[in-house]
Amino acid sequence: MSRSAARPASVQMRTGFTLIELLVCLVIIGALVSMALTQLSQVRAQAQRVKTRSNMAQVAALLHLYADDWRDSWPAPYKPSGGPSSFVSFTGQTVNVPTYFLISSLWNYSLADGYLDGNLWPDVVYDAQYGRGQPRGAFLMSCSLFADHRYWNDTTWTGPAQWRSTRRYETIYPQSKVLLVSPYAFQGSGVGTPGPINAFQPVVALATVDGAARHLAPWRITPGRIQGDGPYPVPIHSMDFYAGLHTQDGVRGRDLR
Repeated sequence: MSRSAARPASVQMRTGFTLIELLVCLVIIGALVSMALTQLSQVRAQAQRVKTRSNMAQVAALLHLYADDWRDSWPAPYKPSGGPSSFVSFTGQTVNVPTYFLISSLWNYSLADGYLDGNLWPDVVYDAQYGRGQPRGAFLMSCSLFADHRYWNDTTWTGPAQWRSTRRYETIYPQSKVLLVSPYAFQGSGVGTPGPINAFQPVVALATVDGAARHLAPWRITPGRIQGDGPYPVPIHSMDFYAGLHTQDGVRGRDLR
């Protein structure tokens, strides 16, 4: 008789997993996969933020090139005297501008032919973390660059007569004054409530006048003028809706703490 045949049934070698062991293995594998996916998601988000900062820095550089070429002025594709329904255009495209401060999202019309190779919506004008959209999703210029600094203070505000393009040299704090901001950096508070800026995003993508691009925690950004871009006529931003767009005291003020 062989040894294997003589071995009792209670000591026979096991050749498989029990149900409990199989479940434990599945749980461990699931946990490892979940950890790997979380890490991959974080790496992807970080890469997108790096790309966004690169895009913003490139656009900021183009805006400075424009200012170099145009007597230190920032691009303003629409004159305040143009009336309530004016048009801006570049080769092949025209868009209606029903409200003056809408030009905060149309700065690229001034740059398209001479600085963007004739392309209104190249990848470089977008926040990479949220993908493309036309024009939704493109960076915004600060509205405070399109009016006199007195317009952005309730004690000196008079109205549309103070609308104008500002010049680069008027900025007193270039390291603290927002030039560009991601449109996803919105504020969740209501009219008249400064509240926490960008309550739904952990960081805000922005570029300052000195050309630096960065992501900052919302608390680093000061609330702007509560009235936004003003109560008349038909404002595009009726309150301090976007971080950095309605800087208190305009080009003479600060957006960063």
